[in-house]
Amino acid sequence: MNLSMTTGEQVLTPRTRRERRAARTSRRLLESARHVFLERGLAGATIEEITERADLGKGTFYIYFSSKVAIFESVVASCLEELMAQVREVENSAADLRTALAKVVEAESAYRERDPGGFRLIVLARSLLLLNEAELPEVRSLFDRYFATLERIIRRYARAPMDPAYLRRVVIMLTNISSGYLSCTALGPAADEAGVAYTRVAEVMLDAVRDLVDSAQDQNAAPGGEVVSPSPTACLPEEPV
Repeated sequence: MNLSMTTGEQVLTPRTRRERRAARTSRRLLESARHVFLERGLAGATIEEITERADLGKGTFYIYFSSKVAIFESVVASCLEELMAQVREVENSAADLRTALAKVVEAESAYRERDPGGFRLIVLARSLLLLNEAELPEVRSLFDRYFATLERIIRRYARAPMDPAYLRRVVIMLTNISSGYLSCTALGPAADEAGVAYTRVAEVMLDAVRDLVDSAQDQNAAPGGEVVSPSPTACLPEEPV
């Protein structure tokens, strides 16, 4: 593989004909899997359906991915990486905490509008982790990185240090604002009505998140005063020991 430069980033480019063919095959499988997972979810999807949609043999699938869960993780990881890149731009672009929180939600909303399918897959993966319905170590690690990014943004604009466990709960609430849009649309209103409802709910929740941060800083500790480090992706179930 050689490195080519595009838009200021280093991108791995297949060098040989075999590598280019392998890259095309991998992309076909990933694109096919994305469609199948959006239609059927993780539990309902099958490798046979993925390979049939990609017009490839089942044996070819196992050259690139070890299982259905493995390709699901690859698809979701790509979506999460894009979302994180968009949110990281917020870190140095706000004047105060409330503005920073709003910019995070705007960045998540922008990603949701640009790639609604990708956003749905992120929410699906998070739900599977919350319900402990699938082992997704790579996705779990990426969620932890994403939450850590949001924690860093909040600490940057906070007036005083915050208890880590309390901060993680605040971040979980913040990320629930954007996923709440899916709840609004699931209730059945037209898209414009859902958008109005979501905007109102988002403003209330943003104020609530800001107030939670301010309250914790005024007390200079989480409720109870005990500082406890959060487990990886707190509010997601821990992996079994």
